[in-house]
This record gives sequence, structure tokens and C-alpha cells, in this order.
Amino acid sequence: MKLAIVFFSCCMGFSLLCAAEEEPKVKKQSLAAVSEGSVKSIMMIDPKERAGDFLKAFETLRKEISPSKIYFHISKSSAISNILDISLMEHGTLMLFRISTPQGPQYKIVPVEDLLDITHTY
Repeated sequence: MKLAIVFFSCCMGFSLLCAAEEEPKVKKQSLAAVSEGSVKSIMMIDPKERAGDFLKAFETLRKEISPSKIYFHISKSSAISNILDISLMEHGTLMLFRISTPQGPQYKIVPVEDLLDITHTY
């Protein structure tokens, strides 16, 4: 019984050692990767840059369209509209929306990864 446990422990240690040696290879891959046999690709984007892009898109649309007609779609099947202002938090992973409501301005904080897109209506 002790021999089996030692053998199992040795094998697990070897597997973990092999996995630990392979980890740096994964980190050295390029930022964009395409999985074999599929059309989809994965691209790593810095959340601060993505938040900045959303903010810039909002500012550009606000020059042309009333802010009440600009919508941010969120991953939870909801949208944010009537946006008065947007602020990026210090590290760029959260966006603070100041929203106009009948009760007065309210705030909503949304993680950048939950934002799907920005659209508008006329």
C-alpha cells in the first residue's frame, strides 16, 4: 500500500513538474491566437484601453446626438441610457456612469468586461 502511494505521489509530482515547466511557453505566445479548425479568434485587450475607446466613442456620439439617445448594452441583457457623463476609475477596469433620472442624477458602476457595445437612436 505504501509503495502505491509513493508511486502515485511521484507520478503526481512529475506531472506537476512538467506542467510548471510548460507554463512559461504559454505566456510567451502572441496576444492574438486562432484556435485550429474554427473561424473565431481571441485577442487580449487591455481593459484600460477598451474603457478609453468606449469613452471616446461616447464623446464623439455626444457631439452629434443627444446623450439621452446613446445606449451602452451590458452583458446582463440590459442597457444604460440617459447618460450625463462617464468617468473612468483609476485603473481603467470600471466605468462610472452618471445617469439622468426623474429623481435626479444617479450613478452606476460597470466593469469594462460587461460592456458589449454602444449604440444610438435618432
